[in-house]
Amino acid sequence: MKCYNDGSDLELALLQYRATPLSNDLDSPAMLLMNRSIRTKLPCIPKLLNTNHDSENRTILKSSQERVKVIHDKNTVKERRVLEDGEIVRYRDNLKKSPWQPGQIIKAVNPRSYQLVNAQGNIVRRNSCLLLPDKTNAGGTLNAELDDAPILPSVPTPNVPTPSVPTPS
Repeated sequence: MKCYNDGSDLELALLQYRATPLSNDLDSPAMLLMNRSIRTKLPCIPKLLNTNHDSENRTILKSSQERVKVIHDKNTVKERRVLEDGEIVRYRDNLKKSPWQPGQIIKAVNPRSYQLVNAQGNIVRRNSCLLLPDKTNAGGTLNAELDDAPILPSVPTPNVPTPSVPTPS
């Protein structure tokens, strides 16, 4: 935008930017990309255009990226608690404003996803970010009034006939 307002050459401004070192430790973007300095409008000795410290630039750049990663991961990476089969939990739908409902873990589908049964007896699958261990219900049932009733509803197993395979004669 500044080049447009001044009437100067945009390509020349980009060339100067690419030839300028990023910091005291790190070379210019052109040096990092092509392992050599690029020619600019400033006169220089042609012998200075080639360098041999590419590995040094890579280590400096790598350490800078690692520092940024540590700062980024400080608040983002959290270990999730593994929920056990039969554990009473609170779950909610994918909406952020939906209320938390009681449920019981049936099985872990994968490390972050669980199948659970809710108080109505429906089997639902939820991601672990939508599950919380239920600390209010220490009795082990979904309904506090129904302490004698089992937590999981009795779901009949489907009676599927096995297909008969004809034997070759």
